[in-house]
Amino acid sequence: MVAIAKLERRLARVGASIDPDRDRVLSLDAPPGYVWRASGGPCYQIPFSVRGQSWLSAALREAEPALALGLLRVSDPDELQRLRFELGDPGWAAADDAPDKLSV
Repeated sequence: MVAIAKLERRLARVGASIDPDRDRVLSLDAPPGYVWRASGGPCYQIPFSVRGQSWLSAALREAEPALALGLLRVSDPDELQRLRFELGDPGWAAADDAPDKLSV
């Protein structure tokens, strides 16, 4: 779908991606060391299917303001450690010279 391809290109510019399992929810994965401002976590989910009806275009339009908030680099050591533990990735972090904010 064209809308997903456009979104994938926007996300790729900042190192984010769409989880390939797109059954009823688009899961947008932040690059390592960043969280979505809209959700406060490393994943932002956009539900688009309700009772078998797909509303992907409408869901993407509704999610646009949240995506426009962008991503924030995790700088708090305790928060970074918590997220590493939750993700099961001890190396999950942004580079030291990475920007504090990313726009999508």
